Amino acid sequence: MCLDCDIVEEMTKNSCYFESSSSCLSKNSIKGYRLIDHAYELVEMDDELYLSDVISNLRKAINYRVNTLFLQLGIDNLDFKNFGKKKKLEKLEELGIVKPLLINKLISIRNGIEYDGNTPPNQVECEELIDIVWYFYKSTDRYCNIEPDSFLIDYESERNFISLDFDFKTHTILKITANLPSNYLSENKHNNEICLYDYKANNESNQNIYFNGKILVGELKNYIDIFSIALCEWGNY
Repeated sequence: MCLDCDIVEEMTKNSCYFESSSSCLSKNSIKGYRLIDHAYELVEMDDELYLSDVISNLRKAINYRVNTLFLQLGIDNLDFKNFGKKKKLEKLEELGIVKPLLINKLISIRNGIEYDGNTPPNQVECEELIDIVWYFYKSTDRYCNIEPDSFLIDYESERNFISLDFDFKTHTILKITANLPSNYLSENKHNNEICLYDYKANNESNQNIYFNGKILVGELKNYIDIFSIALCEWGNY
């Protein structure tokens, strides 16, 4: 069975949200916040060696958070070939999670201190950098410490809906449960229709079909867009 539906279009023109969530505090989140707290303590010393340690702590905190994001969201298993993205921060930017300009600035400062013997920024500039990393953590906490349930596309005025279950670890399968007009489905694939596997259905009425099945992520050309929209809604919790 095939689904004649542009999932991105359905997501953008209808109300959508994750139905529920549960907390799962990451150990790396705890480590990262401790590094940030320690950086606030070190910056009070206003000494070149301590300020260098501030930058080093912030770099470690960024590494913890970026690695946790990649692990929790399975980003290494996403296909970014069409975007030409290779670096981790660029991938996070493509998904709408971060704007890496200031983070890259901090990394550049750290590399200058570590490899070129540069003098660290002054106390005020270091305080600003600590705040930047703190806000980076706060803006991404939900991705590292919350596990969402099914993603619902709600047609509101009608009984129709689409529910998606993402495979956050491997991104190989997208599970779908839906109640849609029967003209959304066809026996044979035409043009850009989506093939459904392990398909099961019940005719709810003459016009609507309640069904569930699986979509192979590799067959979706716009999966990155689908996942990015879902992450945006996740970020609105």
